[in-house]
Amino acid sequence: MTATKKLILHIVALVLIILAALALRSITIPCVFRELTNIPCPSCGLTRSIRALASGDLRLSLYYHPLTILIAALLLLAFHRNKLKISSKVIDLILIAGSVVIIVVYIYRLSNNLIP
Repeated sequence: MTATKKLILHIVALVLIILAALALRSITIPCVFRELTNIPCPSCGLTRSIRALASGDLRLSLYYHPLTILIAALLLLAFHRNKLKISSKVIDLILIAGSVVIIVVYIYRLSNNLIP
């Protein structure tokens, strides 16, 4: 597959995700972890954050979950790690550092009651 076709495929996937998020604006998806334990999980707020981002409301998106964009970037990196011309060790370090940031922010948000 050529680079142009891959780019088009990624753009189409992004557009479909945005359209799905916009279509699902009125539907709420409960957090199973939170329902079972009464404790917010590290990803609590991500769905609402993605919906807000898809609607163009960056401020609300960051309120719901401040790491939505970082998490999306880490997922893209993890899914495409074999196709990148970056050392596997560097990618592993980036993913580990990103995971540490997610955990630290989760503990901060949890301890300060900042998870909506």
